[in-house]
Amino acid sequence: MLMTHYLFPNKEGKSVAIVYQNATIGAFVRDFFIGFTYTATIALRKSALRKR
Repeated sequence: MLMTHYLFPNKEGKSVAIVYQNATIGAFVRDFFIGFTYTATIALRKSALRKR
C-alpha cells in the first residue's frame, strides 16, 4: 500500500498514488467491517440457539 507511487512514473504520480492509496484503504476498511458484521451476526445467532 505504501509503495503505490512506484506504479505511476508519470508527472502526476504523487497525486495519483495518494488517490489510489485512499481508495485501497477505503476498500480494505469496508471489507473489514462487512466481514466483522457478518462474523458478529453468526456469533449472535449461535449464542441465541444455545439459549433455547
